[in-house]
Amino acid sequence: MRYQILLTFSLAILFSESLVGQVADKNFKVVVTDSGTAAPLPFATVCWQSLSDKASGNGVANANGEVMIKSQGGRVVVSVSCLGYRPLRDTVVLSSPMVLSLSEDIFNLEQVTVTGTRTPRTIKESAVFTQMLTRKDISGISAATIKDVLEMEMPSLEINQHGNGNSITAQGMEGKYTLVLVDGERMASESDGNIDLSRINAANIEQIEVVRGASSTLYGSNAMGNVINVISRKPQSPFSVSVDLRYAQPNQQNNTASKISSAEDGYLKDYYRNQDLLNLNGDITMGYRFKRFYGNSYFGFKSFDGYQLYNSKDDERYYPALQKTVVIPASTVPFSVNGFFDYTFSQKVGITGRQWNSEARGSYYRHEDMDFSRDGTHYLYTDVTLGGYTERRLATGGSVRLSLSHDSNSKFSHREKTGKDNLDNRHTVQSGKLVYTSNLNQRHVILGGIEFNREELRSNRFTSGGLKTCDVTDLVLVVQDEAKITNRLGVVGGLRLGLNSTFNEYYTPSLSAKYALARWGFRFTVAKGFRTPTLKELYMKWDHNGMFWIIGDDKLKPEQSIFYSLSTDYVNSEKKINITGIVSYNQVSQKIDGVWSNNQTQFLYSNMKPYAIFTAELLGRWKVSPSFLLKAGYSFTHLYYDDLEVKPSGSSPHSVTAQVEYGLTQGDNRLVVNLSGKVVGAKKLSVIDENINQFYNVSYPAYQQWNLNVSNTYAERYTVSFGVKNIFDYTSPIVTFNTSTSVGRRFFLLVGYTF
Repeated sequence: MRYQILLTFSLAILFSESLVGQVADKNFKVVVTDSGTAAPLPFATVCWQSLSDKASGNGVANANGEVMIKSQGGRVVVSVSCLGYRPLRDTVVLSSPMVLSLSEDIFNLEQVTVTGTRTPRTIKESAVFTQMLTRKDISGISAATIKDVLEMEMPSLEINQHGNGNSITAQGMEGKYTLVLVDGERMASESDGNIDLSRINAANIEQIEVVRGASSTLYGSNAMGNVINVISRKPQSPFSVSVDLRYAQPNQQNNTASKISSAEDGYLKDYYRNQDLLNLNGDITMGYRFKRFYGNSYFGFKSFDGYQLYNSKDDERYYPALQKTVVIPASTVPFSVNGFFDYTFSQKVGITGRQWNSEARGSYYRHEDMDFSRDGTHYLYTDVTLGGYTERRLATGGSVRLSLSHDSNSKFSHREKTGKDNLDNRHTVQSGKLVYTSNLNQRHVILGGIEFNREELRSNRFTSGGLKTCDVTDLVLVVQDEAKITNRLGVVGGLRLGLNSTFNEYYTPSLSAKYALARWGFRFTVAKGFRTPTLKELYMKWDHNGMFWIIGDDKLKPEQSIFYSLSTDYVNSEKKINITGIVSYNQVSQKIDGVWSNNQTQFLYSNMKPYAIFTAELLGRWKVSPSFLLKAGYSFTHLYYDDLEVKPSGSSPHSVTAQVEYGLTQGDNRLVVNLSGKVVGAKKLSVIDENINQFYNVSYPAYQQWNLNVSNTYAERYTVSFGVKNIFDYTSPIVTFNTSTSVGRRFFLLVGYTF
């Protein structure tokens, strides 16, 4: 009987302690705010672990910045992070409500980058210099596409109109030397090396990471000038939907209602209507996250009003080979900027876990150019992407990651009367990567990878008999060691070994180092870059509108470069100033360009003599006060080349960017006023005249364009933006592919809603 009483009493004590433990669990409300404005931070991530019972958990802040922590109370270790803010880690005694404030990461130095080394590193830690542009940078100028962002944030980059698309020049090099990635994967586009940037809508961008020059061995061909990696959005909250619509003032009135109504057939009516499309940009983004699963759906559409510009002054062209100057009178030949409409749909789904992460994604894009030629035909472009990855985290702190991607970009001639589409070319890029990383002695991160890349082009420019398909494959081995030599010195060394189906083996080593000293950081890079000949440069055989033939050469050697870069960062957190200086020297050999045959009837791709490019950049940010932010950049570019062979790119030797931003938060209202501008210096160029197959020298004056954006957000849900592009109504006196093609001052209005 005594033992029964004792057993009953013991069970009662255990049961009561269990009840007490259950009752003792409480919900503590934590509010995450901005330390400067005290505004709540939606979508901040809070992780916690109790020091008493080791219980842990995590949560995402709601629209009011609130997260509920379920705990018995006492001392808890909390870790708080939010995009655009410096992470916080602290030990606190729980109370309810509790306010945790984050300081704004003004210079993006605490943001994590993966582009330079494929291993997560904060910007300030990475030995490879990386410039990061966040969603805050994008929203400040109310950007519609990636083009708007890059032009205002990178003084060394120019994007001009070229034919039916855009032409990029960066670091003194043409667009074929800039590698554009989306989520780390190459984009397909067969347009003289230029990527169709209208495919990348700003509303679906989380951040942009830019690596200058051949600083990394990870990316291979086309990365001799820049690597631009666009990270698409991922959902942070359980469910969110954002919708915005942007309307801009018409560019030009080309036709009247009476002219359209009096057209004799349906084709002409549509032709006239398409010359005056509305300037509209709409975006719908839906994100959802449920436990380990997440997904993001995006739909965007754009329509653009085409226009024609005329020179306001005579165009004087000096032809060195002919030793004469030709004057083209003003207002004789129009420069056409085609209208267009397009739409994009993309889908991303994934699953996260303690050991496994996986993601699948795909997109579809359709773009129609509405030209001014009354020939019953216009160009139609489509693009389909598929890809994804799976990653296994290892107990050593490393990982194994397998990724696959497929991108197929097609160009059609659309017959407006019959509705039929005739394929002109289809460019397909496929790749697979298996990458292993491992932490070694807490001082080294070792990376080893195998890649397989295949590029295929089906085109009507390889033979006079119709479409023909050409392809090239690449098998690559990559090794990299990221070492922390001391607490101040970090080094990254890498080697890329490849076997190419057109020119056999190649190798590209790189070495980068960073040394930190108080408020200063110094980085140095030396690397070898290369660019494989494109399929057109290898196999092209095309009659250019009956004027001359463009002929490829399958014996072309790949372009190579030796890239040197030295940069320094100065960060003063007290005065909130960040200044970065960068100088680089790029020695290029075997440059591929065209030369004329003796009888001027053939344009032949060939390897040219060596040349070099020197660039210097100065970037600065200053948070003058909690409300005022100043940003500025300056770029200088100089080419060393032989006048007889290498032609300079279309970039200006001098360019400047500047932004002044004012932000004010009162209650639920957030007002942002942003004035941004770019000054492009005068430049002298040598340009081909395709009518007579001769180069001519020409000079273009300096110009500047400024934009104003005023945006107000209420309760983190409703947004209204009003802006002016090209405030001072600048138009170029001579309009070409190498000058401004702005039609003048234009106003726009944007409304958005998030729920």
